[in-house]
Amino acid sequence: FVAAALRTPWTPEPHRALGQALLARQRAREAALELAVAAGISRGAVDLAWLGQAYEAMGAVDEALAAYRRALTVGLPRDIYAVTRNRFFALERQAGGDLDPLRTHP
Repeated sequence: FVAAALRTPWTPEPHRALGQALLARQRAREAALELAVAAGISRGAVDLAWLGQAYEAMGAVDEALAAYRRALTVGLPRDIYAVTRNRFFALERQAGGDLDPLRTHP
């Protein structure tokens, strides 16, 4: 993944793949950097959802909520939307928010 990111640093795919691999290895800070690059290049909601997961794994609650909120408002595929929405509301509750998931659409 690193070689691919170095070969084509202007495309989001290798940064996304590297970020996901780092996140799976519990290296959240490094994952967040790669996923932020992917999100910056693609401006895509899926990359924002992954970035939210990296921020959440780092314990950066405000940043995770912001990334999840943006991903949900931009639009996600159904399967990723459900996971991201559930993570958003769980993190919001954990952070002390009072959002009602049945009445609120981020």
